[in-house]
Amino acid sequence: MLTPLLIVVWIMLGLFATIPLVVYAHRININQAAQVLGRSLVVAASIYVIFALIWGDISWIGVEIAGLLIYSAFYLVPSKRIMLWVGTGWLLHVVWVLGFHNFGPGAAYSPLWYVFVSTGFNLVIFIYCMYRWRHDQNVILERSYSRYESARGQRKR
Repeated sequence: MLTPLLIVVWIMLGLFATIPLVVYAHRININQAAQVLGRSLVVAASIYVIFALIWGDISWIGVEIAGLLIYSAFYLVPSKRIMLWVGTGWLLHVVWVLGFHNFGPGAAYSPLWYVFVSTGFNLVIFIYCMYRWRHDQNVILERSYSRYESARGQRKR
């Protein structure tokens, strides 16, 4: 029987499952982290294609492949703000998972426990992407300000 406590446990499992990925992404530069997290988003979307192939019907496989292409686009978009795009992809994946796999037709073939584990996982990765993007923006601003102050100080001499 599905209880609120069970849902919380599944979401917490998703939160804890992010630890190795977030630790690894935090140890590398932002561009490499965006690549790793972007590839992870494609893998996360691919899992639902596999569920549709195993337990779903033929008509729904096309919808899951369309979703895979959408999430791949967030990763493949050429941009200086790739971490922002990847994070947005993770957030939209939460909407996709809950909308199609918890409340929608995908619930017929997606294991309910996986929907909630995935939701917790996706939310943490989204939050990390936004944190990392914002942190990188602050570092850029601080470096620019330091260069400005150095140049200004040299002109006064």
